[in-house]
Amino acid sequence: MKRATLSLVVGLLPSFVLAQEQPAGAGGADEATEILKKCDAACKAVNSARYNAVYRGTGFRASRVPTVEGEVIIGGELKGDVSLFKIDVTAKAPDSEETKKYTVGSDGETYYLIDHATKKVYADIDPMVLGSSGRQFQRMAMIEYLLPEPFSDEINAEHKEIQGTETIGGQECTKIHLRYAGGQGEANWYVAKSDSMPRRVDRLVTNETGEKGATELVITNLAPNPVFVANPYELRIPEGYEKTDDFAP
Repeated sequence: MKRATLSLVVGLLPSFVLAQEQPAGAGGADEATEILKKCDAACKAVNSARYNAVYRGTGFRASRVPTVEGEVIIGGELKGDVSLFKIDVTAKAPDSEETKKYTVGSDGETYYLIDHATKKVYADIDPMVLGSSGRQFQRMAMIEYLLPEPFSDEINAEHKEIQGTETIGGQECTKIHLRYAGGQGEANWYVAKSDSMPRRVDRLVTNETGEKGATELVITNLAPNPVFVANPYELRIPEGYEKTDDFAP
C-alpha cells in the first residue's frame, strides 16, 4: 500500500453534512474498478487543493486517536511531492474535552508549528521541528490528491464492491469497500459522482481480540487547484508570539 512521504502535516471547520442513504445493493468489482479509474484520472489533474477536513477514530480506535478538524491547503513543486502545506487545526485528545488550536505549515524550505495557546512559533528547516503533535496533523492530508499514481493500489485491490451511496457535504458519493492485495488491510472509499474526487476514506482495522475500529478522514468544501492572491504557505507570525528553532513537543 502506498505510504505518505511528507513529515508534516488544520481555523475551525464549518459543520459538515454527512447523511447516510439506504444502500442500493452491492455493485460488482468491474463497476467499482471503473469508478476508481475515473477517480485516479481526476486526482492526476490536481497539483494543489484546499478543503475542510475531519479526522477521527471509531470503534476501539476512538479511544486512541485524537479528533482533529480544520482547513487544509496542500501543494507541491513536483507531482507526488507534498512540499507546500498550511493547516489550521483544532485538536482534541480522546481522553479530554479540551480543544487546542495550531497552525502547521511549510513554504518549501521552512517548517513551522504555531501553538496558539502558548503563543509560541516553532520554525526550522528540519521537519522534526513540528514535534509529535505537528506530525499527527499530517493525517489531515488527502495525499491521493497529489500522488503520481493516486489510486493504483485501490484499482489493483484483490476485492472491490460497491456498497450504496452516501451524501458528504452536499456531494452524493459512491461507497466502495475494498481489500488491498498482499494483506495490506481494508478500506471504504467515498467517491463523488459530480467530479470523481474522493471525499472520505475509512481505514478499517481489527485488533487482536476481534474488536473492529477505523480511522475516518472526511473532506468537505474541496477546491482543486485554487488560485491565491498571496502565498498561502508563508509563515506569518502573529503579534505577541515568540519564535524559536527548538523542536515542538
